[in-house]
Amino acid sequence: MRYIAVFNYAPGHAVDDKLDSKQSYILGEVLAKIHQKLDNFNSSFSRPALNNEYLLDWSMRAIKHIYEYRKNDIDYLQK
Repeated sequence: MRYIAVFNYAPGHAVDDKLDSKQSYILGEVLAKIHQKLDNFNSSFSRPALNNEYLLDWSMRAIKHIYEYRKNDIDYLQK
């Protein structure tokens, strides 16, 4: 079973290489706080091992039937 989270649109724009020094400082502070809060986080949910079988083989099996009408695309991905 896979769980997802859906969020409302957040106004603004993605972080890019145009951050000024003040924005970079604030971003660093916020990310540090997030990491500190998560240091003691424990989840009862298990996560699949991120290996080739899961990331590639399982994913291809999961989407293959959706793209049956695009055989060339699926063949390209499998190669």
